[in-house]
Amino acid sequence: ILTRRMPEKVLLFSQVPYGCFKDGQVQIISNPDDPNNGKFFCEQNQIGEVESFYQQLGFGNWSFQGWGASGRHTTVNGVVQPTFTMTAGQPERWRLIHAGTANQIGFSIRPLKGGASIPEGGVPAHQEAAFVEAFCGNPQAPLFGIQTDGLTRASVREAPVEWLQAGYRSDLLITLESGRYCLTDETPGDQTRVPVRVRESTRLLGVVEVSPSTTPLEATRRAAKEIV
Repeated sequence: ILTRRMPEKVLLFSQVPYGCFKDGQVQIISNPDDPNNGKFFCEQNQIGEVESFYQQLGFGNWSFQGWGASGRHTTVNGVVQPTFTMTAGQPERWRLIHAGTANQIGFSIRPLKGGASIPEGGVPAHQEAAFVEAFCGNPQAPLFGIQTDGLTRASVREAPVEWLQAGYRSDLLITLESGRYCLTDETPGDQTRVPVRVRESTRLLGVVEVSPSTTPLEATRRAAKEIV
C-alpha cells in the first residue's frame, strides 16, 4: 500500500544468443588478434537466429562458456545500454525481470565517475568489463528488496547486489543522489554464495541520470527501510 503512488520502472533483461550458421555450425571468430576471438559472428547480409540450443545456449554441453561466449549484449527493455532518469531523493520501485538465458544477473548500481560518458553506439561487449573497472566506481548504491517472485518479503533486505537467476523477479526500492550511475551485471566473487556455472565478466547494462532535488536523501532511505 505504501508504494502504490510511488514512481515505478520495469527493467526486463533479455539475452538472445543469435548467431549465423554455415553447414549446421554456428560461425565463431577464429583470430587471436581479434578482441572478439571465440565469439559468434555474422557475415554481410546474413541474419542471425537461434536454432541450436546445444551450440548457442549450451544445454547439455558443459564445455560451453555460457552467455558471455556469445559476445552479445544483455538488453534492458529491448535496448542496449539504455539511459534511465529519476530525481534525487525520490524513492522509486524498480521491478526487475530476468527473461534471459540460464545464467545469473548480479544487478548493481555504481556511480559513473566524473567526465566519463557512454560512447555513441554504446560500449562494445568485449570492452564492457574494462569500462566498468575504469569508469564505474564504488561503493555500490544500496538496494532495498521488498518482493521476490511477487511475494512480499517479511522485512526489507538491504544489499549492494541483487542476484537473479533466469526467470526470477525482484522488486527493489531505489533512492539516489544527483549524478550519473552505471547499471551493471556483476561477477560473483569467490566468497559470494551464488549458484553459477561460469563466472562471466562484469557487464554494463545501462546508465541512470539523476537530477537534483531538495528532498533529503537519508530521510527517503530511512523511509524505504521501514516499508514492508
